[in-house]
Amino acid sequence: MRNAVTGARILLSAIVLSAVSGCSTADNGAAPAVTTGSTTDSATAATTTTATARTTTSVTPVPLAKDEAARRYLDIVTPYNLALEHLEQGINEGRPLAEVHALADATAKANQAHVAALRAVVWPADVVSPMTALIGESELAQPHWDRAALAPNRDAVIEAVKAAIPGGRSEAATTIRAQLSLDQYEERDYP
Repeated sequence: MRNAVTGARILLSAIVLSAVSGCSTADNGAAPAVTTGSTTDSATAATTTTATARTTTSVTPVPLAKDEAARRYLDIVTPYNLALEHLEQGINEGRPLAEVHALADATAKANQAHVAALRAVVWPADVVSPMTALIGESELAQPHWDRAALAPNRDAVIEAVKAAIPGGRSEAATTIRAQLSLDQYEERDYP
């Protein structure tokens, strides 16, 4: 009977050891646990588990160089500018309200996407202030774009579009283009 109890304890210790070892993963970046086992007599099993500590380092993001910032800026704003110009064309050409709604919805989605993308970039220092202003303008415009996509008639769409772009042009975007040595915004660049 004593051998059966001793065997059960050793088996139980092995199961616990396997369960504890099975719970550690290398996915978290930590070194795998090191497990050792020893017996002091035939009736007792002792286990010791040791894990190594993980160290982390933080990296300070580096702003883009001006030429790369210029390319990245155009990559980000082009889909929004295209959507905006298509919406303007749809309104001016008198397209059906359902089509204008779809164009306004595309503009709203493009605006949301370009705000997120602009935020994700570490811009050169002289572009940070106008970029912050442009992001703020774009965030304020979002409810108006959403409203344009659901407007009950053409006049309400036009009213929402005008509210989204007060003055018809962004001074912040003009400043960013100048700081990044880009040409001024031209509607004809977005057919």
